[in-house]
Amino acid sequence: MSGGIAGQMVVGDQNVVVHAEHGSTVTLRTEGPPSVRRRSRPTGRAVPTRGLALFGRGDQLAELEGWLAEGHPVQIYGPPGCGKSALLRHLAAERGAAHREVVLLSAAGVPVEDLVEDLFHACYDAEDYKPDPARRRRLMGSVQALLLVDDFEGSADDLADLLDAAPGCDVVVTSAARCAEAEGRTLRLDGLPEEAALALIAQKLDRSLRDDEREAAERYIEAVQGNPLALVQAATAVRAAGRRHGTADASGFVVDEQAIATGVADRLSDEAAELLHILNAFAPLPVPGPLLSVLAGDVDRAAALGELKSLQLITSEGNGFRPYGRLTALVVAQTGPARDAGQFAQALAAWVGTKSTGKDVAAATAVIRRALTAAARTRKHTAVRDLARAAAPGLARSLRWGAWREVLELGRAAARELGAAEDEAYFAHEEDVRRKVLKLSTGLAISSAAGAGGALGHALSAPAKSGVSAVAGNPAVIGTAIAAVVAGGIFTALAVTGGEEAPVQSNAAPVSTESGIRASDSASDTPGSLTPGATHTIPSDPSSKPSLTASSMPPTSLTPTTGFPPPSISESETTKGPEDCLPTSAVPVSDGDAQFGPVNAGGGEESVSFQFKWLDCDDENSFSVADPDVWEVERTSCPPTAPNTMCVFSVTFRPAAPGDYQAQVTVLDDWGRPTVELPVTGTAVESEGPPPPQP
Repeated sequence: MSGGIAGQMVVGDQNVVVHAEHGSTVTLRTEGPPSVRRRSRPTGRAVPTRGLALFGRGDQLAELEGWLAEGHPVQIYGPPGCGKSALLRHLAAERGAAHREVVLLSAAGVPVEDLVEDLFHACYDAEDYKPDPARRRRLMGSVQALLLVDDFEGSADDLADLLDAAPGCDVVVTSAARCAEAEGRTLRLDGLPEEAALALIAQKLDRSLRDDEREAAERYIEAVQGNPLALVQAATAVRAAGRRHGTADASGFVVDEQAIATGVADRLSDEAAELLHILNAFAPLPVPGPLLSVLAGDVDRAAALGELKSLQLITSEGNGFRPYGRLTALVVAQTGPARDAGQFAQALAAWVGTKSTGKDVAAATAVIRRALTAAARTRKHTAVRDLARAAAPGLARSLRWGAWREVLELGRAAARELGAAEDEAYFAHEEDVRRKVLKLSTGLAISSAAGAGGALGHALSAPAKSGVSAVAGNPAVIGTAIAAVVAGGIFTALAVTGGEEAPVQSNAAPVSTESGIRASDSASDTPGSLTPGATHTIPSDPSSKPSLTASSMPPTSLTPTTGFPPPSISESETTKGPEDCLPTSAVPVSDGDAQFGPVNAGGGEESVSFQFKWLDCDDENSFSVADPDVWEVERTSCPPTAPNTMCVFSVTFRPAAPGDYQAQVTVLDDWGRPTVELPVTGTAVESEGPPPPQP
C-alpha cells in the first residue's frame, strides 16, 4: 500500500529512509545536522489583513493585551461558537498591521509533538529535517513572534511542551476547556451582552431591527445565552428565508432555534445535506477539500459547499471545511441519522494507498486519526489495519511522528486481532525505528563486567532483512524493540529494506551532542550508571527490573556446536514456519555501546555478560562471533530452563596485539536467519606499563 510514498529525511543526527512496501531504515550521519535558514516571514495559516469587527469584547481585548505585554502566556477558553477564533484573528490582524511576526496554527486533531514540529517549520526553512529538541529550542530562541494556536486540545503538560518549544514567543491558545494548573493567564469567553448581541444581529441582517422584531430577538438572545455563532446563523437563516419569500420580515424566525433549524433543513438540497453529514462525522475537525470528493462520491461538491457556506453552516479553514455551531447540529439531526467517522476508514485507506502523496496524508492527519479511532472503537479491524498500513509511511515521511506513533499502535492492535503476522511485524518494526531515532529506551538489559575498563553500557540491535515477511519471522528483535540507543544519539540501527541488507553501524565512543561526554563516563553515583564489581538494577521497564551483575569471568574455550543437544522437534512443530514466531513483550535496554578495554595485549582479557529474551524459535547451537582469534562467546544459560525467559551469554575480548578491534556476535533462529546481532568493539594497549587512564 502507498507504494508511491518513499523518501528520506534527517531526524536528529540520523538519516531515516521511508519506503511504504519494505519499511523504514536508519543510518547514522557522520556530517552532523543539516543547516537551516530562518524564514523572512513565518508561514502557517494565512494571517488576515483585517480582523473581524468584534462586538462587546473591548474589555477582554484590553485584558488580553495587558497580559501579553507583561509576558504571560494566555489561554482563551469557552463553549463552541463563543468567538475564540474571531478573537485570535483579530489579534493576528492587529499585530500583522504593526509589522510584528505572527504565527497562526490550528491544533485541531494534532498531537502536541506534531504541533511543535509545525511551529518549527513555520519559522525555519528546513524541509525533511526534524531537529533534536535541544537544537530546535536553541533555534526557536531567536524567534520573537506572536504565536496563536486555535483549537488546542492538549493537557497542561502539553501546553508546557509548547511553551518550551517557543521560548521567545508571546503565546495565546484557544480551547474548549481550561487547562488546569497550566502556566499563564486564562480568559473565559461567554456569550455577548444583550446590546452587543443585538448589534451583531443587525450587522448580519444588513439592516436595523424593527421595533416589532426587537422583542423576538431579545428572547432568542436569552435562549442561546448570547452565543455569537448562534446569532450569526439565525440572522443568516432569516435573510435567506426573506430572500426566498421576497420579504425581510424577521418575526417568526428569531424566536425558536428548533424552528429555524427545521426551516434550514427543509431548504437544503439532498447533496448539501449529504455533504453536511460527512463533514459532521469528523466535527469539529476540518476535512481537506481533496478528501471530500473521495468521501462524498458523486456529490456535486462545489455546489453543495456553496450552499452550506451561504447558510453559515460550515466554515473554511486553510484548504479544509468543517461544520460548526448549535444550529448546524440541529440541522444535521433534522436531515437523517448521524454518520460515524469509522464508516469512512476503508475509503480513506483506498485513497491513501492509491492516489495520495505524503503531503496529502499530512494534511489529512486529523481526519485519518479520527477515522481510525472510530473504526477501532467499533471493532472494524480490517479497515483499521488497512488504513494504518496505508497512512503510516506518509505520516513518517511528512514528520508527523506523533500521529505516526498512534497509527502504528492502532494498526498493530488490529493486526493482532486479525492474526495478520506480517502486518503486525511491520507495525512493530516501524515503532522500533521511531523509538530508536527519538532515543526512547526499549530494548535489552545487559551486564557490565570488571576488567581494565570503566563503566560500560551495552545493547543488542535488530538485524536487517529482505522484505516484510522476514520481519514477521524475527520474534526476538522486531516485536520486543531490541534497539541500541545510546547517550547523545549514537546507536546501532538496522531495519527492513527492499533488497540488500543494511550494514551494522556502531560507534565505539558515544558522545553527547550537548556536553561532549562519553556515555560511559558518567559518575558512579549517577542513577542508571554501571560500576565494575557491583550489582546493578536498571529500571528501564517499570514492570521488569532485571538484576545486572558485573563480574570478571575466567577465559573459556567455546565450542558452539557441542555441549547442548539439538532441540527435539515434535510432530506438531514440524510445520512451524517463520510467521509462527511472533513478538511478545518489550525488553529493557540501557544506554551505551558494547565497548571493551583498554586491555593489555598478549595476556589481558575482559569478559562481559549480556542477556536477551529467548523464544522457542531461537537456535541454541547458533551462537557465533566474527574474528574468533580475538573474541569468544559462551552461552551461560541458553536456552533457559523456562520458555520465554532471559538468555544469558558472555563475550570475552582477548587481544594478541595492540590496536582497535571490532566484531559481531550473531544468534540465528531455527530457519537460519539472524535474530540477534551484537556489534562489539575493543581497544588493546601495550602490555608494558599500566593502561592509559580512563577519561
